[in-house]
Amino acid sequence: MSGKAFSFFKRPDGLLVGVSKMAWTTTSLDDGKTWSQPEVPPTLVTGKAKVWTQRTDDGHYVLVYNPSKRQRFPLIVVSGEDGVHFRDMRIVQGELPRQRYPGRDRSIGPQYTRGISQWADDGSRRDENAMWLVYSMNKEDIWVSRVPLPVKADATSDAESWNLYQPKWSPVGVSSDDSLRLENRDPYDYACATRIFPEAKQVSVSFDVTPEQSDHGTLEVELLSKFGSRRPVRIAFAPNGTVQANDGEQRTDLAPYTPGKRQSLRIDADASRGQFALWLNGARLLENAAFAEQADDLHRITFRSGAHRGIGGANPVEAETDKPTQASRYTVANVHILRSMRRV
Repeated sequence: MSGKAFSFFKRPDGLLVGVSKMAWTTTSLDDGKTWSQPEVPPTLVTGKAKVWTQRTDDGHYVLVYNPSKRQRFPLIVVSGEDGVHFRDMRIVQGELPRQRYPGRDRSIGPQYTRGISQWADDGSRRDENAMWLVYSMNKEDIWVSRVPLPVKADATSDAESWNLYQPKWSPVGVSSDDSLRLENRDPYDYACATRIFPEAKQVSVSFDVTPEQSDHGTLEVELLSKFGSRRPVRIAFAPNGTVQANDGEQRTDLAPYTPGKRQSLRIDADASRGQFALWLNGARLLENAAFAEQADDLHRITFRSGAHRGIGGANPVEAETDKPTQASRYTVANVHILRSMRRV
């Protein structure tokens, strides 16, 4: 496997470092004329889905890969300053939609990642302060991810940029006033926008949602724990024309909503008590509602134009059904996050 899918960078000390498929790593002291015997670093755990490495325009070094010998998800990045030590593993692509087509040897997940090589970089994107990555999803569609630089391990404020997931048929627009417009025409995927905020036990979040329809489509709003592993607070604009929420494991209809009319929501959530309250247009709909699942902290909010799916898996969709559907559209504006509880 040594030498396959080769990518490289030059360290500050002048050593050229090359990384290949299966994490085979080699170095050169003479700018690539000769190379050391390839070895696999014991801490670089990955499989056959290939590794991408580069020096980024902000002067750091990154490794992008699937951190498993068995599966090809998620796609992660680690970064460092010296090209030797890498840390702060974070997800670049954590979504895993269903396969679109059947076939043999169809490993699921984002894989075969490539970026802009030093040899191919003409400098035209240097002012963007971003790293561009391209990869195959489920060995089907080709995806592109833009990763802002420097790679940040954690949020430092309550007004971080949006993290966007937008398939071809489910675009997301971000306006100059930071409002979102989510659209969904994909029968098997969705648009998603996530904002990370510093970890907190208590948060008060307010925002406005304007749905353009009430008879189809779904917008799910969730407060998540650190790394998004738990979904304690779950709100939905459902296709039956009602705002729904989970009180514990039970989801119930709370109030109707009108297409084209702005709906103002506020969520006060307390992880130390495992409870939250919900207001809609100034009226309190829930008080002391139980978290849908236990979470020790709150760390992000997500707006998603479809139901939570977890791992889509190797379960190809039915033939002739993978076609655009009737569009659903939602505008999300005035998102404010306060890491404490407001007074009612």
